[in-house]
Amino acid sequence: MGLSQKVQVKFNQVVKKYQSYLSLPEYKFMRQMQFGILASKHVHLNKIGSILRESISLKKSTERLSRNLGKSDLFDKVTQAHLKINRQSIKGCDYLIFDISDISKIYAKQMEGMESVHDGSNGEVGLGYWLANVIAVDCSGTKIIPAYSELYGLHHESEVESSENKKILQAVSTVQDVVGNDQVIVIDRGGDRRVLIESFLQDGRYFIIRQTGKRDLHTGEQLRSLQSLSKKITLHYRKRVKKERHGKKKIHTYFCGAKRVYFPNKYTGSYWDIPLWLVKAQRKGKGCVWYLCHLPVEDEQSAIEMVMEGYGLRWKIEEYHRQIKNDYHLEEICLRRYTALKNFMTIFMITMGFVYHHFESLAIEILTQSPIKLVYREKRLKEYFGFIYYKMAKALAWFFSNTKLQNPITFHTKTMDNQLILDIF
Repeated sequence: MGLSQKVQVKFNQVVKKYQSYLSLPEYKFMRQMQFGILASKHVHLNKIGSILRESISLKKSTERLSRNLGKSDLFDKVTQAHLKINRQSIKGCDYLIFDISDISKIYAKQMEGMESVHDGSNGEVGLGYWLANVIAVDCSGTKIIPAYSELYGLHHESEVESSENKKILQAVSTVQDVVGNDQVIVIDRGGDRRVLIESFLQDGRYFIIRQTGKRDLHTGEQLRSLQSLSKKITLHYRKRVKKERHGKKKIHTYFCGAKRVYFPNKYTGSYWDIPLWLVKAQRKGKGCVWYLCHLPVEDEQSAIEMVMEGYGLRWKIEEYHRQIKNDYHLEEICLRRYTALKNFMTIFMITMGFVYHHFESLAIEILTQSPIKLVYREKRLKEYFGFIYYKMAKALAWFFSNTKLQNPITFHTKTMDNQLILDIF
């Protein structure tokens, strides 16, 4: 079996798992969308429709895709199907990395639900949407699985969902209600909020949240500021951390220490009876960073190891955001209806599962045998490992754009041993 055929077979095997969760028209639509996104590396429906090469006009293809995107229950249905199908793979990961990104739409005027967002690429504020994303990552950082994605504008949501805290809690609970609470949730300083921490403690979730330094914590005897507690932490552990930015790896040495603390309960005037870790880390010549953590470990060294490992993997979601915006032109998304935008984003996230997860077993073969050149220094191992997903996206686009998507089920009139042959593509 040639590589191109292996890629097509793998695609069909994975997509077919969704058939039992969707109606036949929904399944056919989702299959076409995923194929079109991978082949075109774009989010415009006319580009996705043109790559399908259907017998009808492009206008009719685009209208059908747009009509299916407008279904009100599609977001929940597809998200739940994705989590159930990939439950074991996500469960095998150690960390759930959460982050909020943005989609900037400077010139769009007719798109429903837009609001003011902070564009992280240029530091300006303009119209657009927010993205709440969760990816599952294993401790080595080699397995990355997009787990949840929701596009939203807070002013357009219902009252029960119209806050960022509720969106964060919804994203985390949606994933962990299916896969369990074993993974550690990792959030940047934006997650240092009382309502989030108390909710995680109440639900028994493990977490690593970087601190802003403005919080008060309980020692079990008295309430003290984080800054004063930090001065009592001895940095007697040294931890080397590998960081990668834009393909360049650097090794930083941190001096670390940790202390048991408790989270104050503002309603009782006491504290939550769940022991937490306050981990302090400092690079030579740099300032301190603090992490408030609920972890399944009992000793200081293990807590430090897990915090530095887990938070050190947070850059994976930043690179994920960078790729989907650069490689797939995500910010060029152009759909007028708010429901269609939400549905598109969850289908897009599931499609990224092919790039990041489902073709993992074929990754080396794709990189070495692809008809287009992907590896320029064949003897260097880092060409085949690390963040290879830009190369994978390029290769998959070539394979899918040079084939035609077949109907999911076709019947042949030929018979064998008086039986009708059923081919599933």
